[in-house]
Amino acid sequence: MLDSLCLELPDLEFCVFQKRINRFLVEAIWKTRTIRLSLGNTGRLTDLLLRGRRACFLPRKAPKTEGRFIGIEVKKNAFALLDTNLMELAFSSALARNLVRWLKEPKVLKRNPQWKGNRFDFLLESEGEKWMCELKGALLQKGNTALYPDCPSSRGKRHIRELISYAQQKNRALLCFVTSLPGVSCFQPNYSVDPALKTLFIQALKSGMLIKSVAFRFSPPQILLENQDLPVKL
Repeated sequence: MLDSLCLELPDLEFCVFQKRINRFLVEAIWKTRTIRLSLGNTGRLTDLLLRGRRACFLPRKAPKTEGRFIGIEVKKNAFALLDTNLMELAFSSALARNLVRWLKEPKVLKRNPQWKGNRFDFLLESEGEKWMCELKGALLQKGNTALYPDCPSSRGKRHIRELISYAQQKNRALLCFVTSLPGVSCFQPNYSVDPALKTLFIQALKSGMLIKSVAFRFSPPQILLENQDLPVKL
């Protein structure tokens, strides 16, 4: 098991989660005050966002919010990282530090690259070959398994279809599922909540797409790479 620092968040603050107001906004208590925070994750997160749980945020004053809600405690001192932008930054840092061993000397060439009007998370380079990469957060836990998605996601399926189309043009494509749930030992698509994913993953494998998963450990204020090659069960 690999355990290496990827990101440090020195200005992080702790709070107590109260409720989710909508897809992009939560309410929390911080230093006896009730505050509103932006949430950069559109999943349902119903198993994680439980009232009274300790949570953390990055202070960022805005007209309607006081910061970015980034994580919530699942077990004592073990937090789930919810912010998708920080997931991308942690993954990018892991690549830059050569901690992801299944790609040889990877480089991030571009963030949010576009192809035929479709936007992905990264354009990577490894051993002289370019890889189009899409990340997805696996934030539902059943036993020791991290699952994606936690609810039917037309947007998630569309991204996977677009990446399949890219791979079918004999291009290198990578679909990587990122989790930070404590105690998981593998990743699996959540076919029970979205059966249409089964066909998509069959098409993805036929297209030659590489499907991987990585696990981070979020111990505020640090985000560490815990498993650079979490087993994937399709």
